[in-house]
Amino acid sequence: MAISFPSSPYTGEVYEYENRKWTWDGTAWVSSVVVNVAAGATGEFQFNNSGLFGGSAGLVYSLTGTNVTATAQNSKDTPLAIVGTISQTANLLEIKNSSNAVLAFIDSDGNFILNSQKDLRFSDSDSSNWVAFQAPSTINSNITRTLPNSDGSNGQVLRTDGSGDLSWVSVSGVGAAGNNGEIQFNNSGNFGGATGIAYAISNINFSITSQNNTDKGLVVKAASSQSVNLIEVQNNSEDPLFSLDNNGSISLHPYNTGSGNTNELRFLELAANG
Repeated sequence: MAISFPSSPYTGEVYEYENRKWTWDGTAWVSSVVVNVAAGATGEFQFNNSGLFGGSAGLVYSLTGTNVTATAQNSKDTPLAIVGTISQTANLLEIKNSSNAVLAFIDSDGNFILNSQKDLRFSDSDSSNWVAFQAPSTINSNITRTLPNSDGSNGQVLRTDGSGDLSWVSVSGVGAAGNNGEIQFNNSGNFGGATGIAYAISNINFSITSQNNTDKGLVVKAASSQSVNLIEVQNNSEDPLFSLDNNGSISLHPYNTGSGNTNELRFLELAANG
């Protein structure tokens, strides 16, 4: 860069050019101080540009919004880079509230952490609603869930191996098995429908039906130290009307004892006409 200095300077004369100063000492022009003038547009951060002030067009402080904006100047720019030291131990980035409490941060290993059970939210297309994930209120130890390396098939679900590795698996037996009303049981890890045990939805009753002449319709088995009745038939006030005790004795219990009523053991005729 060629600078055209005055041709006949006097000693002590000062010449300014592009924010720099030179002083004539009687024999030569000597660079003195840099003129303290900010470069670039309003709000641009200043940097050392070969000894001069330079304005950073991509890093701007908004005087009205009181914020900093980092803008890429071309498609190959990284607008903002946070670079740690070789032995970085402190967090690379912290997001705090007005009370200086850390809400979220990026640690020295690049992990992003949300503190205090904060949400990770995913908004819909117009950002009117969102779906959020958050940690439980108490975690006994750190847990890492590793996702599968591919998508699953239609109807598959995510399953953990107990060590944090997730995989897609097909689930059989989801939904009730058998016919409508049949009581369900564990059939080798799947739901099974008990053919002889059914709940009638319309009549609101429970029925047990033997499936062949060698089946027992119902077996009531006592515990090793059974002390209460094995079977009780109760009224709607939960008063026992009929019972089979742990010794196999059958009892008919009185009802409405204040009126002196007792239950009866009735034997009907063959035609069952009453």
